[in-house]
Amino acid sequence: MKRKWIAPAAVGCLLALVVACIALASGSRGPVLVCGDYALDNTELAYYYWSEYFYFSEAYGSYLDGTVDFSRPLDQQPWSEDQTWQDYLLEETLDTVRQTMSMVFQAQAEGFSMPEDYAGTYQQVLVNFSSAAQTGGYASLDAYLQASYGSGASRESFESYLYHAHLAAAYADHLLEEIQPTDQEVRDYFQLHRGEYEEDSGYDPEDEDQWLDAVREDLRNETYQNQFRAICSQYDFQVNYSAAVLTPPAGLYE
Repeated sequence: MKRKWIAPAAVGCLLALVVACIALASGSRGPVLVCGDYALDNTELAYYYWSEYFYFSEAYGSYLDGTVDFSRPLDQQPWSEDQTWQDYLLEETLDTVRQTMSMVFQAQAEGFSMPEDYAGTYQQVLVNFSSAAQTGGYASLDAYLQASYGSGASRESFESYLYHAHLAAAYADHLLEEIQPTDQEVRDYFQLHRGEYEEDSGYDPEDEDQWLDAVREDLRNETYQNQFRAICSQYDFQVNYSAAVLTPPAGLYE
Protein backbone atom coordinates (compact mmCIF):
# COMPACT_ATOMS: atom_id res chain seq x y z
CA MET A 1 0.00 0.00 0.00
CA LYS A 2 3.05 2.29 0.24
CA ARG A 3 2.81 4.82 -2.51
CA LYS A 4 5.84 5.93 -4.46
CA TRP A 5 6.66 9.57 -3.91
CA ILE A 6 5.02 11.72 -6.56
CA ALA A 7 5.12 15.29 -5.46
CA PRO A 8 2.18 16.69 -7.49
CA ALA A 9 -0.12 14.30 -5.62
CA ALA A 10 1.34 15.50 -2.34
CA VAL A 11 0.68 19.08 -3.36
CA GLY A 12 -2.94 18.20 -4.05
CA CYS A 13 -3.30 16.80 -0.57
CA LEU A 14 -2.33 20.18 0.88
CA LEU A 15 -5.48 21.73 -0.51
CA ALA A 16 -7.63 19.27 1.41
CA LEU A 17 -6.18 20.66 4.61
CA VAL A 18 -7.63 24.13 4.05
CA VAL A 19 -10.83 23.26 5.90
CA ALA A 20 -9.24 20.92 8.44
CA CYS A 21 -8.67 21.82 12.07
CA ILE A 22 -5.75 19.80 13.39
CA ALA A 23 -3.80 19.80 16.65
CA LEU A 24 -0.27 18.45 17.14
CA ALA A 25 1.67 19.13 20.29
CA SER A 26 5.04 20.65 19.59
CA GLY A 27 6.65 19.26 22.70
CA SER A 28 10.25 19.89 23.71
CA ARG A 29 11.88 16.49 23.19
CA GLY A 30 14.22 17.57 20.44
CA PRO A 31 13.91 16.91 16.71
CA VAL A 32 12.05 13.88 15.43
CA LEU A 33 14.23 13.49 12.35
CA VAL A 34 17.61 14.94 11.39
CA CYS A 35 19.84 14.93 8.33
CA GLY A 36 22.93 17.10 8.52
CA ASP A 37 21.79 20.61 9.39
CA TYR A 38 18.14 19.76 8.70
CA ALA A 39 15.92 18.94 11.69
CA LEU A 40 12.20 18.15 11.75
CA ASP A 41 10.35 19.16 14.91
CA ASN A 42 6.84 18.14 15.97
CA THR A 43 5.19 21.19 14.44
CA GLU A 44 6.73 20.44 11.05
CA LEU A 45 5.86 16.78 11.53
CA ALA A 46 2.25 17.93 11.96
CA TYR A 47 2.24 19.50 8.51
CA TYR A 48 3.39 16.24 6.97
CA TYR A 49 1.48 13.81 9.18
CA TRP A 50 -1.96 15.30 8.80
CA SER A 51 -1.50 15.74 5.07
CA GLU A 52 -0.66 12.03 4.99
CA TYR A 53 -3.61 11.22 7.25
CA PHE A 54 -6.18 12.95 5.05
CA TYR A 55 -4.67 11.55 1.87
CA PHE A 56 -4.68 8.05 3.35
CA SER A 57 -8.22 8.23 4.72
CA GLU A 58 -9.57 9.61 1.46
CA ALA A 59 -7.66 7.26 -0.83
CA TYR A 60 -8.05 4.06 1.18
CA GLY A 61 -10.96 4.67 3.56
CA SER A 62 -13.47 2.68 1.51
CA TYR A 63 -10.95 -0.02 0.65
CA LEU A 64 -10.07 -0.50 4.33
CA ASP A 65 -13.65 -0.40 5.59
CA GLY A 66 -13.91 -3.01 8.35
CA THR A 67 -10.13 -3.04 8.80
CA VAL A 68 -9.47 0.45 10.11
CA ASP A 69 -12.04 2.88 11.54
CA PHE A 70 -11.13 6.52 10.92
CA SER A 71 -13.77 7.64 13.43
CA ARG A 72 -11.60 6.13 16.21
CA PRO A 73 -8.03 6.92 17.33
CA LEU A 74 -5.55 5.13 15.11
CA ASP A 75 -3.22 4.43 18.03
CA GLN A 76 -5.93 2.17 19.48
CA GLN A 77 -6.22 0.00 16.36
CA PRO A 78 -3.64 -2.72 15.67
CA TRP A 79 -2.00 -2.85 12.27
CA SER A 80 0.25 -5.77 13.16
CA GLU A 81 1.21 -7.69 16.28
CA ASP A 82 3.43 -4.88 17.54
CA GLN A 83 2.27 -1.78 15.62
CA THR A 84 -0.86 0.33 15.48
CA TRP A 85 -2.31 2.08 12.45
CA GLN A 86 -0.85 5.30 13.84
CA ASP A 87 2.58 3.67 13.86
CA TYR A 88 2.06 2.62 10.27
CA LEU A 89 0.96 6.09 9.18
CA LEU A 90 3.85 7.71 11.03
CA GLU A 91 6.27 5.51 9.07
CA GLU A 92 4.56 6.54 5.84
CA THR A 93 4.87 10.17 6.89
CA LEU A 94 8.55 9.92 7.75
CA ASP A 95 9.15 8.20 4.43
CA THR A 96 7.47 11.14 2.69
CA VAL A 97 9.68 13.56 4.62
CA ARG A 98 12.84 11.66 3.65
CA GLN A 99 11.87 11.53 0.00
CA THR A 100 10.72 15.15 -0.18
CA MET A 101 13.78 16.54 1.55
CA SER A 102 16.17 14.36 -0.44
CA MET A 103 14.79 15.92 -3.60
CA VAL A 104 15.00 19.37 -2.03
CA PHE A 105 18.62 18.85 -1.01
CA GLN A 106 19.55 17.63 -4.48
CA ALA A 107 17.70 20.46 -6.19
CA GLN A 108 19.48 23.01 -4.01
CA ALA A 109 22.84 21.33 -4.59
CA GLU A 110 22.33 21.65 -8.35
CA GLY A 111 21.13 25.26 -8.15
CA PHE A 112 17.70 24.31 -9.44
CA SER A 113 15.13 27.12 -9.15
CA MET A 114 11.39 26.65 -8.85
CA PRO A 115 9.70 27.34 -12.22
CA GLU A 116 7.06 30.03 -12.47
CA ASP A 117 4.11 27.64 -12.72
CA TYR A 118 5.07 25.87 -9.50
CA ALA A 119 5.80 29.21 -7.80
CA GLY A 120 2.33 30.37 -8.79
CA THR A 121 0.73 27.23 -7.38
CA TYR A 122 2.71 27.66 -4.16
CA GLN A 123 1.50 31.23 -3.78
CA GLN A 124 -2.09 30.19 -4.51
CA VAL A 125 -2.01 27.57 -1.76
CA LEU A 126 -0.90 30.28 0.68
CA VAL A 127 -3.78 32.46 -0.50
CA ASN A 128 -6.18 29.55 0.06
CA PHE A 129 -5.01 29.10 3.63
CA SER A 130 -5.25 32.82 4.33
CA SER A 131 -8.79 32.79 2.96
CA ALA A 132 -9.64 29.82 5.16
CA ALA A 133 -8.32 31.70 8.19
CA GLN A 134 -10.55 34.69 7.42
CA THR A 135 -13.57 32.49 6.74
CA GLY A 136 -13.00 30.70 10.02
CA GLY A 137 -12.93 33.98 11.93
CA TYR A 138 -9.25 33.84 12.89
CA ALA A 139 -7.35 37.05 13.49
CA SER A 140 -4.41 35.97 11.36
CA LEU A 141 -2.97 33.08 9.41
CA ASP A 142 -0.70 32.38 12.38
CA ALA A 143 -3.74 32.01 14.63
CA TYR A 144 -5.37 29.64 12.13
CA LEU A 145 -2.21 27.55 11.80
CA GLN A 146 -1.80 27.36 15.57
CA ALA A 147 -5.37 26.18 15.94
CA SER A 148 -4.70 23.65 13.22
CA TYR A 149 -1.23 22.37 14.07
CA GLY A 150 -0.40 23.41 17.61
CA SER A 151 1.06 26.43 19.37
CA GLY A 152 4.40 26.14 17.58
CA ALA A 153 2.92 26.61 14.12
CA SER A 154 3.69 29.80 12.26
CA ARG A 155 3.35 31.28 8.80
CA GLU A 156 7.13 31.15 8.39
CA SER A 157 7.50 27.42 9.12
CA PHE A 158 4.37 26.56 7.16
CA GLU A 159 5.60 28.51 4.14
CA SER A 160 8.89 26.60 4.37
CA TYR A 161 7.01 23.29 4.40
CA LEU A 162 4.91 24.28 1.39
CA TYR A 163 7.94 25.60 -0.46
CA HIS A 164 9.80 22.34 0.04
CA ALA A 165 6.84 20.32 -1.23
CA HIS A 166 6.56 22.44 -4.38
CA LEU A 167 10.31 22.57 -5.01
CA ALA A 168 10.55 18.79 -4.71
CA ALA A 169 7.62 18.40 -7.11
CA ALA A 170 9.16 20.77 -9.63
CA TYR A 171 12.53 19.06 -9.45
CA ALA A 172 10.91 15.65 -9.93
CA ASP A 173 9.20 16.91 -13.08
CA HIS A 174 12.48 18.41 -14.25
CA LEU A 175 14.27 15.08 -13.86
CA LEU A 176 11.58 13.24 -15.79
CA GLU A 177 11.52 15.80 -18.60
CA GLU A 178 15.28 15.52 -18.98
CA ILE A 179 14.99 11.80 -19.73
CA GLN A 180 14.52 11.47 -23.49
CA PRO A 181 15.50 7.97 -24.67
CA THR A 182 16.49 7.55 -28.30
CA ASP A 183 14.57 5.16 -30.52
CA GLN A 184 17.49 2.73 -30.38
CA GLU A 185 17.53 2.81 -26.59
CA VAL A 186 13.81 2.06 -26.62
CA ARG A 187 14.34 -0.86 -29.04
CA ASP A 188 17.10 -2.25 -26.80
CA TYR A 189 14.83 -1.93 -23.76
CA PHE A 190 12.04 -3.71 -25.61
CA GLN A 191 14.35 -6.59 -26.50
CA LEU A 192 15.49 -6.81 -22.87
CA HIS A 193 11.86 -7.25 -21.78
CA ARG A 194 10.56 -8.78 -24.99
CA GLY A 195 8.97 -11.81 -23.37
CA GLU A 196 7.00 -9.68 -20.91
CA TYR A 197 5.79 -7.29 -23.60
CA GLU A 198 4.72 -10.09 -25.92
CA GLU A 199 2.96 -12.07 -23.19
CA ASP A 200 1.48 -9.31 -21.04
CA SER A 201 0.79 -6.60 -23.61
CA GLY A 202 0.45 -8.61 -26.79
CA TYR A 203 2.94 -6.44 -28.66
CA ASP A 204 4.20 -7.60 -32.05
CA PRO A 205 8.01 -7.12 -32.10
CA GLU A 206 7.87 -6.40 -35.82
CA ASP A 207 5.34 -3.57 -35.45
CA GLU A 208 7.20 -0.69 -33.80
CA ASP A 209 4.29 1.69 -34.30
CA GLN A 210 2.36 -0.51 -31.88
CA TRP A 211 4.73 -0.23 -28.96
CA LEU A 212 7.53 2.34 -29.48
CA ASP A 213 5.86 5.23 -27.62
CA ALA A 214 4.50 3.07 -24.79
CA VAL A 215 7.85 1.37 -24.22
CA ARG A 216 9.57 4.76 -24.32
CA GLU A 217 7.42 5.87 -21.38
CA ASP A 218 8.25 2.65 -19.51
CA LEU A 219 11.95 3.32 -20.01
CA ARG A 220 11.61 6.96 -18.96
CA ASN A 221 9.75 6.01 -15.78
CA GLU A 222 12.21 3.27 -14.88
CA THR A 223 15.14 5.61 -15.46
CA TYR A 224 13.49 8.25 -13.30
CA GLN A 225 12.83 5.78 -10.48
CA ASN A 226 16.47 4.68 -10.59
CA GLN A 227 17.60 8.30 -10.38
CA PHE A 228 15.16 8.97 -7.56
CA ARG A 229 16.39 6.00 -5.52
CA ALA A 230 19.99 7.04 -6.12
CA ILE A 231 19.25 10.56 -4.87
CA CYS A 232 17.50 9.32 -1.74
CA SER A 233 20.35 6.93 -0.94
CA GLN A 234 22.77 9.86 -0.69
CA TYR A 235 21.15 11.34 2.41
CA ASP A 236 21.26 9.77 5.85
CA PHE A 237 18.20 10.56 7.98
CA GLN A 238 18.15 9.63 11.66
CA VAL A 239 14.79 9.22 13.46
CA ASN A 240 14.11 9.71 17.16
CA TYR A 241 10.73 8.03 17.56
CA SER A 242 10.53 8.93 21.24
CA ALA A 243 10.49 12.62 20.29
CA ALA A 244 7.38 12.31 18.13
CA VAL A 245 4.24 13.70 19.79
CA LEU A 246 0.97 13.19 17.94
CA THR A 247 -2.11 14.75 19.53
CA PRO A 248 -5.44 14.36 17.71
CA PRO A 249 -7.72 17.40 17.77
CA ALA A 250 -10.77 17.40 19.98
CA GLY A 251 -13.70 16.02 18.03
CA LEU A 252 -11.66 14.40 15.26
CA TYR A 253 -12.83 10.92 16.20
CA GLU A 254 -16.36 11.83 17.26
